[in-house]
Amino acid sequence: MQKLKFITFDVDGTILDSQNMIIKCLQMACGDMGIDCSAPRHQLLSGVGLPLIQAVPKALPHIKQEQIGPFVERFRAHYEVLKEQVLELQPLFPGALEMLETLKVKGYALGIFTSKMKAGLDSVLDSHNIRRLFSTIKTPDNGPGKPDPFLLNQSMAELNFTPAQTLFVGDSTYDILAGRAANANTLGVSWGYHTAAQLQEVGAHKIIDRMQDIVPTVENW
Repeated sequence: MQKLKFITFDVDGTILDSQNMIIKCLQMACGDMGIDCSAPRHQLLSGVGLPLIQAVPKALPHIKQEQIGPFVERFRAHYEVLKEQVLELQPLFPGALEMLETLKVKGYALGIFTSKMKAGLDSVLDSHNIRRLFSTIKTPDNGPGKPDPFLLNQSMAELNFTPAQTLFVGDSTYDILAGRAANANTLGVSWGYHTAAQLQEVGAHKIIDRMQDIVPTVENW
C-alpha cells in the first residue's frame, strides 16, 4: 500500500529551468531604473522561491526600499512581454515531463505550490501542455507565499490528503521550510537554486541529485 498519495511540486528550479528568464527580466528592470545589476549570478538568483516582492531585495541588496515596488512592476512588465518565449527561455528540465506523467499514471495526485504569479505560471503550463497533470495549483495570488505553509495546507484539505500522505518536492530552502511547517514529507532536489547542503540544513527529509530519481524515491518512501 502506498504511503504517499499526493505529490506537490515547486516550479522554478524544480521542474522548470527558468534561470535565463529571471536574469533577463532582472537586468532589463535594472536598466529601466538605473540600478546596478552586476552582482554574481548566484546573488541575482538568491531570492528565487520567495514571492517577487521579497525576492528582489535578496537579489539586489543595495536597492532602496522605495524602489522595490516600481522595480517589481518593471520586472513583471518585461516578463509579460517575454513569456511568449517560454519554450526558449523557460524549458522544462530534461526528464521532468516524463517524471510527471509517470507519477500520474501510477495513481498519484499531483499539485503545484509556487512563488510564480498565476499570469506567469499559466503561460508555462499551457506552453508545455502540463496543466492537465495537476489536481491543484497554488500561487501567491491565492494566499501567503512560501515559506508560509498556508497554501500547502489548503491543497491537502481540498484534496482530502493528510500531511503523512503528502510530499513536497522543491529546490529551495523556502520549499523545505514550507513543507516542514505543514508537517508534510519533503524532498529536496539539488539541481535548482539552492545547494544540497542548504536543503539539508533546513531539514529536507531526503535530497536527490537526478530527475530520474524522483519516481523511485516516491515509490520507496
